[in-house]
Amino acid sequence: MTMMLTRDQDQAREREHVPGLLLEVPEFATAMQEMINRDAPRLFAVVREFVDSHDVEIVAWGMATEKSGMQVHAVRGGMILCLRSPEMVLKCFDGDGHAVARIMWVGDAVER
Repeated sequence: MTMMLTRDQDQAREREHVPGLLLEVPEFATAMQEMINRDAPRLFAVVREFVDSHDVEIVAWGMATEKSGMQVHAVRGGMILCLRSPEMVLKCFDGDGHAVARIMWVGDAVER
């Protein structure tokens, strides 16, 4: 089921009456969609495996872009990090020898 708020309905009606919008030109809309598909951030989870207890947990979720690096949101505590590389993300969540952190990309196949 799709819900549209009243304000959204009003904005949709206003857009219908605006002549010459670029996204109404099929070639422009196609080019824009291709750019969005190409430049969309990749999503990942930071997973930490505890060496002694053989326990695994998701400790953070994040997204990565080529231009701005990686934004990471910790599952507990509300911490948000902006980091430049996967290596820096792993350093933040490694467990000083008690746990090993890994990045697992959303949609990737499981490595065996």
